[in-house]
Amino acid sequence: MRSKKEDVKKQRLRYPLIYSLLLKITIMQFRALRLILGKKRRDSILEKLFVYRYLLEKRSKEFLGTEDYDYHWNYADFKSKVIVDVGADWGSTAKYFLDKGAKYVIGVEGDSILARQLFRNTKSMDKLIPIRLWIDKPQFFELLIRKFKPDILKVDCEGCEVHLCRVQDEIFSMVKEYLVETHNAHLFNLFNKKLATNNYNIDKEVKIAN
Repeated sequence: MRSKKEDVKKQRLRYPLIYSLLLKITIMQFRALRLILGKKRRDSILEKLFVYRYLLEKRSKEFLGTEDYDYHWNYADFKSKVIVDVGADWGSTAKYFLDKGAKYVIGVEGDSILARQLFRNTKSMDKLIPIRLWIDKPQFFELLIRKFKPDILKVDCEGCEVHLCRVQDEIFSMVKEYLVETHNAHLFNLFNKKLATNNYNIDKEVKIAN
């Protein structure tokens, strides 16, 4: 049986030119970004560079077929469910949920670059409702829950999960199922405490290596 590493190596050998171009295009984007934002604040530049690094990693994994959505998210029955997808990037997880039979997906993305692509992708995903929203307070989660009444709330927003833990309990408990990727031990413990307070059972804990 071949290992995943061997499969990746085989893909790179099969499509060396395309893979090389993919990396070169992203490097060019990095350089252009430094020129465009060279006079702006350092934290703004770092934020954008983080997004482009994320794009490179995501595109590379999808191109090589190493992004395992089943391992990340396949712990609920998505068929005929309404899903709010916080941290939707350009719609990659929304597509996964729709392919699994979701009724429709509300894709929420705060980054302007990713959000633009998310809106474009509604042309190929008519059951995707895109929203550009940077979640920096619990009231935004409460608004999404009240407005869309999701069966499932998926959250992977690189730290904004802390605001989900501060949602009012009566609103938090309106959602039947949560799929949440926490990014440190503090958030993990905080969210577990929130679930216990609201009498949720934890069906599965999955460790995802960076």
